Amino acid sequence: MEPVLNSPPALDRGLRIIEILAECGGEIGFNDLRQRVGIPNNTLSRLLRLLVHRGYAVKDPGTGKYRPGPRMSVIGQNLPLLERLRRACEATLKQLSIRAGNTVLVIYWNGQQMQCIAKETHELSMAMQDVGCITVNYTERPWGWIFWEQMPPRERRNWLLRAGNAKGLAKQMERQLAEYHERGFAFEDDPNFRRLSAPILDDLNRVIAAVGMGGNSVTIPDSRVVELGGMVAEHARELSRRMGWVQRQTLA
Repeated sequence: MEPVLNSPPALDRGLRIIEILAECGGEIGFNDLRQRVGIPNNTLSRLLRLLVHRGYAVKDPGTGKYRPGPRMSVIGQNLPLLERLRRACEATLKQLSIRAGNTVLVIYWNGQQMQCIAKETHELSMAMQDVGCITVNYTERPWGWIFWEQMPPRERRNWLLRAGNAKGLAKQMERQLAEYHERGFAFEDDPNFRRLSAPILDDLNRVIAAVGMGGNSVTIPDSRVVELGGMVAEHARELSRRMGWVQRQTLA
């Protein structure tokens, strides 16, 4: 048996916090963390401030609880959830791409950034972003609008201020979201391409990802926007059911 390495206490505790955040699959409160790590409040506070600063943890300003941060993707953040989502995507994405004749993908959202985790490319459609691509601009793609709406109000305001032209962007997002809720799917109509999207929910009915579809006015003509948008929403609901949403709805 290999000898156990002696690690500095602060490093050992910090790694333990990261492991707990990755395993919890959602949010966890300060007291729960303290009990599981077994360290004093002031020590835990210092470590959490550092992890938040470095991007390994995010503190929800509304609940005060902590969840995995964007830097966790470097070390396999929330692996069980991502693995379940990737496996659930495999069959349904291929089926959707064949039915629709367009490229489709799944974008995971950890509350701070968006990451493409699965894609099925259609040769007659557009390539779209590569698997592993990470983005933070919520106005560029229709799934970004969906995620932006889920952010706490303070985070939305801060993002708008950082992006510049806050009032103009706010009105743009409000208009796009109103159309999204009316249709049941988000639709981006650009002169060079067209994209559709619908949300994927977890077992707590929280938006964790989205199904996206991309093409152009030939592969997504006006006459098929409603049909294809309905397909995207249908497959997003199916993935939500596979992720546990149906069980919560049944128990409600």
